[in-house]
Amino acid sequence: MHNLNEEIGARIATLRKANGMTQEKLAEKLNCSIKHISHVERGVASLSLDLLIEAGDIFDCSLDYLIKGETVSPEVKLPTFVLQILGSSDSRMAKERVLLTNYLNMYRILRENNLPGRQ
Repeated sequence: MHNLNEEIGARIATLRKANGMTQEKLAEKLNCSIKHISHVERGVASLSLDLLIEAGDIFDCSLDYLIKGETVSPEVKLPTFVLQILGSSDSRMAKERVLLTNYLNMYRILRENNLPGRQ
């Protein structure tokens, strides 16, 4: 069965982790509770349209991506295996998650500062 809240929540969680952001930091940026972010990421609650738009701005991605998983901006188009590692709660993947998160944060900083490596 198709559950749009779960799909959106999974994308929000993946983007949050890829940006090295905690649920607390995202809640702060969206001016909502950590509990609400947790519920959104688990698919038991949804973000209002205003908050979806704000999340798109925070993660630099389109509403099409957040809602339908389509038309990903270059900053969030990651290979499937990377998304699987970042979204995994398996303790055996902890080291890989840390390494990927660090790499993605360094890449984001390079892009933001227009340093070599920016496409």
